[in-house]
Amino acid sequence: MMEFEDRLFKVKMDVERKILPFVEKPGRYIGNEFNIVVKPEAQVKIALCFPDIYDIGMSYIGFKILYNIVNKIPWASAERVYAPWVDAEEIMRREKIPLYSLETKRPLKLFDVVGFTLQYELHYTNILNMLELGGIPIFSKDRSEEDPIVIAGGPVACNPEPMSAFIDVFLLGDGENLLPAFLEIVYRMKKERRKRDEILFESAKTLQGVYVPKFYEPIYENGKLKGVKKLFDELPLPIKRNVVPELKPEYYPDKPVVPLVEIVHDRFQLEIMRGCTQGCRFCNAGMIYRPVRERAVDDLINETKTVIENTGYEEMSFVSLSTSDYSLLPELMSRSYELITEKKVSPSFPSLRPQTYTKGIAKFAREGGASGLTFAPEAGTERLRRVINKQSSEDDFYRAVEIAIDYGWRLVKLYFMMGLPTETYEDLDGILRIAENVVKIAQRKKVYNMEVHVSVSPFSPKPHTPFQWERQNSIEELIDKTRYLRSKNKCKNIRLDIRDPRVTTLETILGRGDRRISDVIYSAWRKGAKFDAWTDKMNFDLWLEALNENGLRVEDYTREYDKDEVFPWDHIFMGVLKKFLWRDRQKAYKEAMIPDCRPEDICHACGACDFKTIKMLIREQIDKDVKGARDGEVLSIGEETIWIDKSYQRSNVKVQTFVYRMKYTKEGDLRYISHLDLIRLFNRIFRKANLKVAYTQGFHPHPKFSFSAPLPIGYSSLCEFLDFELEEFLDPDEIKERLAFNLPNGMRILAIKRIPKQKKSLDKQINLFEYKVYYTSENLQTQVELLLSKDEVLIDKVTQDGKVKTINVRKYIAGIYVEDDGFRLKIVRDENGVMPRVDSILKILLGLNENEIRELKIERTGQFIWENGVIIDPIEDNVEENKIGVYYHEEGNLYQHAEKRNAYSSS
Repeated sequence: MMEFEDRLFKVKMDVERKILPFVEKPGRYIGNEFNIVVKPEAQVKIALCFPDIYDIGMSYIGFKILYNIVNKIPWASAERVYAPWVDAEEIMRREKIPLYSLETKRPLKLFDVVGFTLQYELHYTNILNMLELGGIPIFSKDRSEEDPIVIAGGPVACNPEPMSAFIDVFLLGDGENLLPAFLEIVYRMKKERRKRDEILFESAKTLQGVYVPKFYEPIYENGKLKGVKKLFDELPLPIKRNVVPELKPEYYPDKPVVPLVEIVHDRFQLEIMRGCTQGCRFCNAGMIYRPVRERAVDDLINETKTVIENTGYEEMSFVSLSTSDYSLLPELMSRSYELITEKKVSPSFPSLRPQTYTKGIAKFAREGGASGLTFAPEAGTERLRRVINKQSSEDDFYRAVEIAIDYGWRLVKLYFMMGLPTETYEDLDGILRIAENVVKIAQRKKVYNMEVHVSVSPFSPKPHTPFQWERQNSIEELIDKTRYLRSKNKCKNIRLDIRDPRVTTLETILGRGDRRISDVIYSAWRKGAKFDAWTDKMNFDLWLEALNENGLRVEDYTREYDKDEVFPWDHIFMGVLKKFLWRDRQKAYKEAMIPDCRPEDICHACGACDFKTIKMLIREQIDKDVKGARDGEVLSIGEETIWIDKSYQRSNVKVQTFVYRMKYTKEGDLRYISHLDLIRLFNRIFRKANLKVAYTQGFHPHPKFSFSAPLPIGYSSLCEFLDFELEEFLDPDEIKERLAFNLPNGMRILAIKRIPKQKKSLDKQINLFEYKVYYTSENLQTQVELLLSKDEVLIDKVTQDGKVKTINVRKYIAGIYVEDDGFRLKIVRDENGVMPRVDSILKILLGLNENEIRELKIERTGQFIWENGVIIDPIEDNVEENKIGVYYHEEGNLYQHAEKRNAYSSS
C-alpha cells in the first residue's frame, strides 16, 4: 500500500515541479476544481478519457453525466483524464511521467477500466497517444491480465471497426444504464478472480449494446467486405444499441465539476431532450439518437435551480439537437425566466430552427444577454433543401431573421454544406444570395452594421444515414467550389469561412473505414499524426503515406456504394433500418420530403421505436395539463405561442451599494491559474455564496470587482486584494463566513473590511510590491550589492500595444533584503503604470535563464500604497514614514527597524 501511495505522490511531485512551471496553460493539468469527487477506497475505478485537451473535453456534457452516475455507486469511482497538449507531452515523455487523472494523479495504467468517448473521427490518433503515455499496450491483443480494460462509446462508435484493434469493448448507444451494468460485471467477476476474456465474454453475451471486436470476424472476398461472423453462438448478431426509455433526473449531476480555467463552452448545460425526428438525410446524430425523449419541465426547473446554486455559473444553454422543437418550450421559458433573471444567468439556444423561432425565444435570449444567433439552412436553394429533407423554407428563415433584428441582434451565423448529392453551381450561388438577403433585410430596417458569418463545410457521407451510399466530392472538386464561392463574395458585411476539404476527406475515410483502417491509424500515428482536429497540427500527407503503406487509397472510402453492398457497420444496429435508409435515399433523388414524425398519427417505420418501452416521449402529449403564465405576456406567431413571465422586472432604479475590501491568499495549485481565470472564479464564488453583488449597467453587465495587480502565473501570494460592491449591507464577518465555505483549495480569506467608495481602482492605487524569492547561493550577497550599486540597468520592455520601450530597471527597485532562505525584492510601479517584470529583474540579478527562474519558488508577500514617502497597507491602514526602509514581518505587520535594517536595502 505504501509503495502504491509513494507512486501517486511521485507523480504529483513530478507534475508540480517538472510540468506546471514549463507549459503554456498549467491550469489544464492541476485538477482541484469545484465539486470534484475523490473515492480512494472504491473497488472499481474507471478513467473517463477525453481524447483532446482539457479546454475542449471539460465542455462535454456526456462525461458530466457519467461522472455523476458512476460516483454514486458505492463501490465505483470515476476520474477524468484529458490529452496533454504538445508542450506537456514533450515533458512527460522526456521525464517519463505517465498520463494521470486530475482527481488523484493516478497513472492511467493503474485503473481497472479506461473509457474513451468517440466524439469525432479525427480524435483517433490522440487515443493511441494517450494509451502509450499511460503505459497501456496500444493494441488490444497485446494487453495482459494486469492491464486495464479499454472501452469506448459515443456517437462515432456507431462504426467501431476503424478502432477495433485498439479498443477491447465498445458500449453502443445511451450509457446512463449501460456503463453501470458493465462495471457491475467487472466488479463481480474481479472479486471472483475471473480472467479478462471471461469478463469481456460475459458482458458481450448479457448486455445489449456491448460489442467486443475480438469475438467477431469480418469476411472478405477479393478484398471486398462480405459480412461479419460471430465466433461464439451465444453472442448477438447484429449488435443492437442500448436505449434509455426516459431521461431520468437522477442521471444529471446537481453538482457538476466547475473548471478553474476558461474552457470552450464554460456554462451550465441543460439537456432538455434527446433525439431528433426532422430527418435530415446527411445527419448521423438525427438517426442514431432516435426516438425523441423530452424531459419533464419540473425536472428541468429543479435541475436549473440546484446547479446554479451549486456552481455559480453565470451562463446556461438549453441543449438538444434542436432546442426550439421542445414541445413545452413556452412553459419552460416562462417558469425559468424569473429564476435566471434573478440570478443574472444568461441563457442561450445553441440549436434553433427558423420555422420554430419566435418573438418569445428572441426576447428570452436577448434579455439574457445573447449576442449572436445561429441558423443552419445547410443548402442554398429550396430544391436542394428538399433533396436533403431540410424542413425549413427561405420564408421561415427570413421571418426569423427579421425577428432577430427587431430584438437587437447584429450578428447572424449561417451554416451551409457544399458537395451535397445533386448539387449544382446554382445551389452554391444560393448560399451567398441568402447571406446577402440578410444584409438587405437589416438595411431595410435601417441597420447598417449587420454582420453575417457564413460557414461552409464539405459534405461527408456518414454511417447509418440515407446518404451513407453517396460519393464524396474529390478534394480537387471541393477546392474548385471553394474558389468559386470566395470569388463571388463581394459583400463587406459577409465573412466567409470554408472548411479545408482535406479535413472532411479524412473524416470520411475514418468514418466509413473497416478494420483495415486500424493499421492506417497506427501507421499515421507512428509518423507523428496527432491532434488532427486542429488545423495547425493536421498533416494530410502523413495519412496519404499511411494509406499507401497499407495498400489502400482515398477513393476506396470516398466512392459511391452499391445498394446491396455490405458496409463495415452493417452488423451494428443503431435503431434505424437499412431498408428505411435506402428508401429515404430514393426519395431524395425525387426531391420528395418526409415530414416530422412527432404527431401521434405519423410513423415512417424507421425502426427506432418498439412502441412498448422504446417510444417517443413528447411532453406536450404526455403532460396534458400544461401550465399557463399567470403574470405573463402572450406572444403569438401563427400557431406558436410563447409566454414571457413579467412577474420579475429588471429595475433601472439606482440602489444603494456597499463597498468592501478583501485580503486573501493564492497558493498551491491556484498559482497556476491566470488573472482572467481568477476573475471568473471570484464571480462564481460570490454567486455560490449567494451574495448580492452589484453589477455594471449595459447590455453585458459585469460584477463590480476591482482587483489588485495581476500575479504572474506560477507565483503564490499571501496578500492579494479585491474590492467588491454589494447591494446589501452585511457584516464583514458574515461575508467571510459565506465565502469561506465556497473557496477552492489554496485560497484563504485573511481579512474583509468596509471601505468608502473609491475614486481610483485598486490596481491604480497600489504601487509598491514585495516578493520573497526562495533562492540562496554563496554569491547572492555580492550579486545584490553589484546590482544596487548601479544607477542604470537598461532592458527592453514590450508595452500593451506591442511597442518595445527601453526602461531603466534600477529605478524601480525599492529594496532587496537577503534572508537565510532567500531574499525579498521590492518593486515600485511609476505614475504611468510602468513596472518591470519580476523575472526580468531576477535574470539580471542572478544570471539565470528563463527555465531556471521558472523553477524558483516566488511568493508575493506585500502590496502597498506608497505616496509622498508614506507606505499604507491597503486593508490595515497601517501607515509608516519611509525614512529608513520597511520590513514586512511574518505576521503581516509593517514596522520600522533602524537597528536591524538590512545592509542591502536601497531605501
